[in-house]
Amino acid sequence: LALEALGPEPEDWEQLSSAEFVIREIRKDEWPQVLEWNKLAETDNHSEITPGESGEVLVAEGPSGEIVGYSRLILELESGDLEGRLDQEYIIPELRGLGIGRMLTEVLLKQAEKKGAAAFTVKTGISSREMEKYLENSGFTPVTTLWRKKL
Repeated sequence: LALEALGPEPEDWEQLSSAEFVIREIRKDEWPQVLEWNKLAETDNHSEITPGESGEVLVAEGPSGEIVGYSRLILELESGDLEGRLDQEYIIPELRGLGIGRMLTEVLLKQAEKKGAAAFTVKTGISSREMEKYLENSGFTPVTTLWRKKL
């Protein structure tokens, strides 16, 4: 995805810090972009995203007002308790590593807790030591290991 499609870009993406991004609820006019990213990020880790029926979707807004990523919270009953689940998260490749995903996840955690969730689950599709370290430092513990064989 070209940055030109996102609107005006700052002079130097490398000079940005996560403090320059705002996490907020998605607006109706931003759904087409999120749906496009959803297609790019399709994996077995999450379900299809549908406007109006997709749990809570947050976006990360850049300093020029452009959205640069999103995340999705699903709340569901698990063994009688309400549990939050990070179902999807996507950050444009040019801005990964700035902590935007961490900001999105932290806001989702707070929302899940406010709504009474007893636990919060994150399923990672690709082993990422950086992601694992973040999750460990945030109090997450690994629950299971998923093994798969392509047929």
